[in-house]
Amino acid sequence: MAKKKSSRKIALQILNQWQKKEEYAEEIIQQYTHHYCPEESSFIRKIVLNTIKNLSLLDYFINELCNLEGKSSLRNILRLGICQISILKIPHYAATNETVNLASSKYKGFINAVLQNFIRKKSLEKNTIPEHILYSHPEWLWKKWKKQYSSQEIKELMKWNNTNSPIYWRINPFKNQSINLQEAEKHKDYYVLNSPIPQEWIEKGNIYIQDPSTLNSVRLLNPHPYEKILDACSAPGGKTFLLQCLCPKSEIFATDISKKRLSLLKENIHRLGLKNITESQWNWEKSTPKKWENFFEAILLDVPCSNTGVMRRRTDTRWRLQANYFQEISKKQLSILQNASASLKSKGRMIYSTCSIEPEENEEVIHQFLKRNSEFTLIKTTKTHPLKDKIDGSFACLLKKN
Repeated sequence: MAKKKSSRKIALQILNQWQKKEEYAEEIIQQYTHHYCPEESSFIRKIVLNTIKNLSLLDYFINELCNLEGKSSLRNILRLGICQISILKIPHYAATNETVNLASSKYKGFINAVLQNFIRKKSLEKNTIPEHILYSHPEWLWKKWKKQYSSQEIKELMKWNNTNSPIYWRINPFKNQSINLQEAEKHKDYYVLNSPIPQEWIEKGNIYIQDPSTLNSVRLLNPHPYEKILDACSAPGGKTFLLQCLCPKSEIFATDISKKRLSLLKENIHRLGLKNITESQWNWEKSTPKKWENFFEAILLDVPCSNTGVMRRRTDTRWRLQANYFQEISKKQLSILQNASASLKSKGRMIYSTCSIEPEENEEVIHQFLKRNSEFTLIKTTKTHPLKDKIDGSFACLLKKN
């Protein structure tokens, strides 16, 4: 039987694979850790995600300490080592020794010297580091936020994005298995477990993991029994699950543009034991299905977005966004909203929602839509913001077709 690799070795492999930008960090972590015990999986996840969250700061330290020209393959090793010492506060000896073991014999001495130098310099002088580097956010995004927030608010928002988010989950009312809630803390409709969540709870569909902010849009829609409801951008199925929790007798039509994501939706529907759901693939950016014109009493439209409201949870987001993204995505969001609206019956209700905190994706899209569609009325808007609500950022508005 092959010897199992150390947690830090796996963390390095995950980080190397993540740098190719073909997959999200969480997806790669799941690929590598499913054979490990909950404690080891939790440590691997913790070290990888904290390294990615603090990438700019770690690179700043590395560049101050050494010249990696011709040794770029060593950067991720040093990132992991300095993250353990500076961010995770792992004892210096353990962090240094384990990190040195990740390098080939040729570079063990080099890695050890850099880490020892970092320890002696006491994490360097942080008060001289530019703020966007100190909190590891792209400079262009930091400058954008300076137009929306005060300096203190930006600092608090970036600090929030770098914290480790608790794992919130809901009990699945469609499953009868009992679960031990003694160690769980209840937060309104959700629970938090401070120890690792037993994998069997997830695998059996006893619980569903999601942030409390996801419930806002579904509550605002207020599904009624026997309504035909469209969940237009539904995968992986979190809001589909909530729709059925609030109104089990609704008939839900769940669509998504991606065949791969639709497969994930179907898996979750089966695992959670959901009923009265019809799944299909559709690109709402392009057109409206003829069979669904004026068909639905209610529509939930949780559109693709920048995810700036959930950066704490979606670690890759800040490094995948580009400065021109918001202009491009708002056009896409408006097209999806326009085409989906044609499926709504007269006097029907429609929710437009995002997990973004950017006006370009929220209020401005709704403003453009209402200018073009006089038969729609804005009834109510609800928002959450990390700085104000201490949960993920979200936007949802209720529109009614006159």
